[in-house]
This record gives sequence, C-alpha cells and structure tokens, in this order.
Amino acid sequence: MPRILSTAEVEAFRTRLCGAAERLFAEHGPDGVSIRQLADELGCSAMTPYRYFRDKDDILAAVRAAAFDRFADAMDAAERKPGDAAAKSRAVGEAYVRFALKEPQAYRLMFDVSQPDPDRFPDLVRASTRARRAISAHVEMLIAEGVLVDDVIE
Repeated sequence: MPRILSTAEVEAFRTRLCGAAERLFAEHGPDGVSIRQLADELGCSAMTPYRYFRDKDDILAAVRAAAFDRFADAMDAAERKPGDAAAKSRAVGEAYVRFALKEPQAYRLMFDVSQPDPDRFPDLVRASTRARRAISAHVEMLIAEGVLVDDVIE
C-alpha cells in the first residue's frame, strides 16, 4: 500500500517529473518518450508517475502549461518596466527573445507541439491564453498611445 504523501512531497515529485519530461520531450519528441523512460530517469517504478498524472499526455500538458506560465511571467515583467509604450514594447520583445534563447526546450514544446483536446487540459488552455495575451498586450498599448494605427480589415 502506497504511503500518504504531503502536498509538498506531491508537488516536489511533480516538479522533478516535469523537469525530466521537458528535457526528454524536447530531445526525443513527445512520441519518442515513454512513461517507463520518465520513471527510469527519476529512479522510480514505471507505475509511480500514474500517482501524479493520468497519462503521458497529461504530463506533456503540465510541462507545456508551466513553460507558458514562465514565458508569460517574463513578458509581464518586461511590460511593467517604466517607460512609454515604445520602450515597453522593446522590453517585451527582448524578453521574448531572451526566453527563447534561455529556454529553447520549453520554447519548442510551447510552440511546436499541439494537443488536440483542449477540454482535457484546462490548465494548458489557461496558461497558453495568458501567454498569448502577454504577447499582444504591448501592441494594444502602442495602438492606445497612437504609435501604431489600429487598422482592422473586414
């Protein structure tokens, strides 16, 4: 019978599993990684990941959601820097590139992988929507300050 884990222990294992999964998914692609490989990487039984996630797709969604959240955090921090809309836009663009260069594995998983059943992964939908919003917020600011013209084509 498995022992009862504290919330901190559950989160610590999920974090370790997602870290290993991000690296393996980026190196081999989601189809090239098995739950057994993830378990071997962590030194646990092949069944242990199932205590924390439904399946490999659930792990991939968690990895991608965490990456989108880190990305959005970087965009939001850049947008909060002092300055006018043009300066903030430059800061957001630089933060975007810095994230892509610093975390290329996460970046690839965010934008090169899709998961066709969004209803199954609400946290991934939330995180990717947040990231896309963070990318476009500075453009809306440029429009509001008159730096760009809002030209909607119908």
